[in-house]
Amino acid sequence: MLYAFIRRFIAGPLVRRVWRVRLVGDVSALKQGPAVLASNHHGIAETIMLAVLAPRHLTFAAKIELFQGRSLWGRFGAWFLRAIGQAPMDRSGGQASANGLGAVETVLGAGGLVAIFPEGKRSPDGRLYRGHSGVARLALSEAVPVVPVGCRGTDFRAAGWFRSVRRRAPEIAVGPPISFPAALRQAYLDAPDRQAAHAVLRGATDQVMAAIQSLTGQEYVNAYSAQAKALGPVG
Repeated sequence: MLYAFIRRFIAGPLVRRVWRVRLVGDVSALKQGPAVLASNHHGIAETIMLAVLAPRHLTFAAKIELFQGRSLWGRFGAWFLRAIGQAPMDRSGGQASANGLGAVETVLGAGGLVAIFPEGKRSPDGRLYRGHSGVARLALSEAVPVVPVGCRGTDFRAAGWFRSVRRRAPEIAVGPPISFPAALRQAYLDAPDRQAAHAVLRGATDQVMAAIQSLTGQEYVNAYSAQAKALGPVG
């Protein structure tokens, strides 16, 4: 299997020997049964780190545009993502996002482990941004736990990839799983309208982001990362 080969012989040595990523916390909640791994997002290397450090196959909820490439490179990328068992997710928002979770829900329904970055985009300044509600929608619709994960020292953009990891080994912290109560799930499923359903999802999503923040210690920004430019520089 292509995923297993890359994980063992290419990504594994890179993560453990070159980047020297440290894993802290209890990963037992990730070992079996359906679950959603929800992580903050500093840099693109986190997808590699999480895939290697997870105790089993990890399916990322990748943006659906990556599966729709029309150029030669785009078609190759789409083939590669499917070949390593990744799943498309519509991130455009609203009803389109709600209807675009099918492939990810199938993975969870089969008892798989799904990873999602609730912020959607990488943090532009190291702060933790408001989470999109897809993580809560998956947890409540499929009745699965969310395992919060905090990535620290994983943004290699400022100092360069290799200089950064020589200075400080990145760390992946795994927190206790969040199992939403059955009453909350029922409130979401029985919501009389979209506004009521969104209120339930917003509360559950904020709970997940608070758990991530407790692992990272990041400053929290109550706005989506896509709006960061409008917010201005830190300080």
